[in-house]
Amino acid sequence: MATTTYGSPYVANTDLVSAWPGVSLNVAQRVDAVSYAGNGVNAQTGTTYTLVLTDAGKNVTLSNASAVTVTIPAYASVAYAVGTVINLTNLGAGTVTVAASGGVTLNGSPLTLAQYTQGQLLNTGTNTWVFTSGPAVTSPGLAQVTPASIANSGGSASLTGPVVTFTGVTSVSLNSVFTSTYDNYRLILTNLTADASRIVNYRLRASGTDSSANSYAYQYGYFSSSSTGGSRTGPTTAGAIGYANTSAGCFYALEVAQPQVAQYTTANSLGVYAYGSSNLDSVWYTSVFQATNQFDGITIYSAGTISGTLRVYGYKN
Repeated sequence: MATTTYGSPYVANTDLVSAWPGVSLNVAQRVDAVSYAGNGVNAQTGTTYTLVLTDAGKNVTLSNASAVTVTIPAYASVAYAVGTVINLTNLGAGTVTVAASGGVTLNGSPLTLAQYTQGQLLNTGTNTWVFTSGPAVTSPGLAQVTPASIANSGGSASLTGPVVTFTGVTSVSLNSVFTSTYDNYRLILTNLTADASRIVNYRLRASGTDSSANSYAYQYGYFSSSSTGGSRTGPTTAGAIGYANTSAGCFYALEVAQPQVAQYTTANSLGVYAYGSSNLDSVWYTSVFQATNQFDGITIYSAGTISGTLRVYGYKN
């Protein structure tokens, strides 16, 4: 008995007729297995993996706490048939990035997978592939989104899986985090501190560039143990999230509505401003960018330095 390139058994000319019942059963079981479970699972746990011919039709799982790169080889190395499908699933905390070898054209965006998300590669021609991705779970709710990249001024910042951690920065930027996959987004800022009592602002960005147009406006209100207050600012060159202080970590949830749509982009922030040993304010900000721009990223910044952790979630319809 022999097997095909993709692992299906068949009778070779050296097999006896008496061997046919067993081989026939193996063939039938192989047909059932492929029909119900695809070509099987190839479990990878390293930080790099280059696809092979027998991955065609398979589910390739990636699992590592660090970033993982999956590379599509050139046709000269691996002669995939047109129409070949390869499924990728990220089981690890590290972001999976799909890359192409020299001479290979890879279409699709984004070319990354956050933890517990899936993507599919389709060969549409010699050395030409399309990658599509989406959340592994399609029911309504929130799905964590991984920025394609981050940048910072001052201090340090890191991207571990979908989590952005920054320390002593004057700004931290997230690139290609707003896509057409989701309409609306929630940004969660935790353990937010600053070198002094400072307002924390944001600017929307596109293709790696902040918009500092005089098109933002925001207003805020607060409740403390002894007073309430608020005011309005605008037009100005940035929106606002809230205040941070040196003494305690603050928390803010910033909702951004339809940043990828060519219309006014609105945002709403609600959080806790902690200061002193036992003081806190309930704070909310509403903001708007009053022009019909489309954005794919955001920058968080302050007049001083800020530290904290940032996570982004997309609202699934």
